[in-house]
Amino acid sequence: MSGIVRRTDETTQSITLRLTELSLPDREEAVAALVRTLDQDAADCRGFVIDRAGVSASQDWDRILVGDGRHFTAWPDTVGILRGRVGDHRELADSKPTAHGPLDVFHRA
Repeated sequence: MSGIVRRTDETTQSITLRLTELSLPDREEAVAALVRTLDQDAADCRGFVIDRAGVSASQDWDRILVGDGRHFTAWPDTVGILRGRVGDHRELADSKPTAHGPLDVFHRA
């Protein structure tokens, strides 16, 4: 597993983890552990993306989740975004979210 930590602004860090080197069972265990970690501090989470197959790797998720509202064209498995930012993304308009703290969570259909 490899990772990158970036500061997107004065108050926000972005953590990107690549799990492709892990076997499928280990990858699912890692994803479950990360989701449990998010659950512990949901109030401070500004968004997250789970993309098991890497189909949305070309997207600038930092901007999509906390930046200037750029739209995304490749759907990850799951995207959690601050409820107040959902309206900035017309691609989410026809999807039914699940509330998770201050986030709306969308799953690829």
